[in-house]
Amino acid sequence: MPIANSPVGSQNFFPAITVSPSDGALFVSYYTNRVNPPKIDVFLATSRDGGKTFTNTRMTTTSFSVAGLTLIGDYIGNAVVPQTDRLVCVWTDTRTGTENIWFSDNQ
Repeated sequence: MPIANSPVGSQNFFPAITVSPSDGALFVSYYTNRVNPPKIDVFLATSRDGGKTFTNTRMTTTSFSVAGLTLIGDYIGNAVVPQTDRLVCVWTDTRTGTENIWFSDNQ
């Protein structure tokens, strides 16, 4: 079953999967060019019914380019913070003109 509701022809890649230890929610962050091709964004697919259905949320606030880079790498990840039960995502982003680490949460 596809988790991304991206338009046909979109590229979705480097998924990072996390399961909440408190309620079993499934989170999948991934890079995609669905918003502003060929630029890239990060989306979060969330399932709270055991993977039967997913909702997708854009985590990036700005699309970014990977043109000219030889490798962006699979530098993307998630973690659930136990004290708050909040999911946090980190990824590589080039919106400033250089590769930097960016962070967002699902709240």
